[in-house]
Formats: sequence, C-alpha cells, structure tokens
Amino acid sequence: MARLLAILHTVEGFKFVARNVDEFPEKIRPAAILLDGDEEAVAELARPWVKGKAYTVIQMNPLIVISMGGRPQDVGADINELMARTVTAVMSDAELTTIVVANSQCGVYYLASDYRLSHSLAMDCDMQMRFGIRYTLLPVAP
Repeated sequence: MARLLAILHTVEGFKFVARNVDEFPEKIRPAAILLDGDEEAVAELARPWVKGKAYTVIQMNPLIVISMGGRPQDVGADINELMARTVTAVMSDAELTTIVVANSQCGVYYLASDYRLSHSLAMDCDMQMRFGIRYTLLPVAP
C-alpha cells in the first residue's frame, strides 16, 4: 500500500494525494485517494492439502478514488485522462512488480472502474478504480 501511495504522488495532474481519508476540501481537487481494500486467499490457487508453513497466494483489492469537478463538457475527458495516467503508473511500476512477484501466479491487475456523477453549475465526478494485487504470503513462527 505504501508503494501505491508513492506511485500516486508521481501521477501528473493531482493536487492532493492521500490514503484512507473520506473528507477533503473541494479546492484541492483533482484528488487521488487510496483506500485499503479487502484481502483474501486466491481460491483457484489454494492448496488445502498442504498444512503448516506452506505459502498462500493472497489478492488484495485496493481502491483508488479520483475526485474532480469541472465544466460538464470537460469533466469526462479530464477524468479519463487522469484514469489512464493512473493505470499506466500503477501497472508499469517496476518496484511494485518486484515487491509482489514471487512466482507466476502473482502480479498487479487492473480490475474495473465506476463513475459517480452529480450535476450542478459544475459537474462533480468521483471514479473508483479497483486493482487486484496478488502476492505470496509466507507464514512464519512468532
């Protein structure tokens, strides 16, 4: 998660980048908010017959919310551009790949996005982007 936050700080166009915040002043948009997502063992890679200190492939699903406002005729293209920059930055980051890839079943995946639009004199848009990051969990004794 720390590496994802560092990546977001490199994306051109954001005035504000933070992790796990739910309120921020409108004047500091466009903003990128990294939210910790759920984690679960990858079912198709589970090996229930192996007990003890065997590795498990885990998928964490962080969310990146892009929040911005603007003229209705511009906001769609503007947020799509920020989305493209963000996806490119996350998916092509060599350090993130190095951190999570221990075998061929691990890696960084773009899963989906959804928009939330609200209309007023200006248009507000929040886009939630979902990523899947698979890593190897190696249990160790306390």
